[in-house]
Order: sequence, then structure tokens, then C-alpha cells
Amino acid sequence: MKKMKLLGLILLALGLTKCASLQFEQTPPFIITKATYTNWVGGVKGVSGTNVNISYTSEKEITFDSIYFRGKKTKVSFKELNGQKSVMGQFNTSKVRSKENLQMHRDASMEYGNIVTIRKEYFPFELKDTEAVLSYIEGEKTKYFKVENLQKGKPIYPN
Repeated sequence: MKKMKLLGLILLALGLTKCASLQFEQTPPFIITKATYTNWVGGVKGVSGTNVNISYTSEKEITFDSIYFRGKKTKVSFKELNGQKSVMGQFNTSKVRSKENLQMHRDASMEYGNIVTIRKEYFPFELKDTEAVLSYIEGEKTKYFKVENLQKGKPIYPN
């Protein structure tokens, strides 16, 4: 019984330290100047997504990693235009499934090659629809900064 209590305490302590590691930074080494999200629609029915663009200033170089937004995570891409630095995350919200995953047959062996549905990834934050989390690396540690009040941009439609 004592071993079970000890094991329970160890698991609880590990769980609490994991939660503490995802705290938001209050004073990051950069300043957010503009944060927007823009929904887009592709040229094919059901193809869509959202781009999150975060512009910033910083005296030193920052290694950004990922953006968390509306229950999803994606790696960032970096761009600099006219001296304005920004990172962007592209989130696919398409409802279209590939045809190779639609092979259904009464003989299960005929379904060989179907792609397994990917489970939803664990999302470590509770965010509002206008909030995102930007992760960056400082030294050897990953840090997180919550970006609030993202402005909605005009939707992008194909020409």
C-alpha cells in the first residue's frame, strides 16, 4: 500500500512539473506590433485554411518554433519585408479527404492501402478564438508567449 501511495505522489509531482513548464512568459525578448488571422478558401470545393501572421520587433535574433491557434499547432515560417519582421503559421481547415482513403468494400482485403485517420494531437492551452500562443527557443529552453486580440483580416478567395 505504501508503494502505491509513493507511486501516486511521484506521478502527481511529475504532472505538476509538466504543467509548470508551459507557463506563459510575461516579458519576452520581442514586442508584438501586429497580429492577424486570415481565413482563405482554395480553388477546390472544401479546401480552406487560416493564416496567422504576427509582426514583431526585437533587438536580438529570435528562434521562433510554432504557433498554437484554435486547437491546432503548426511550425512557423519567417519573413522580413521592408524591415518589418513577422512569423506566419498556416493552418489547414479543409474538409476534403483524399480519395485513397475512401476505398470501402465488403471484402476487407480490398481496403488495403487506405490511410489511417490521424488522431487529434494533444493541445496544451485553453485559448479564445482571438488568441494564439507563439513558442520560441531561448538558450535550450522552449518558451511560450500568449498573443491576445488577434485581428481578423479579410477572407482570401481564389480569382
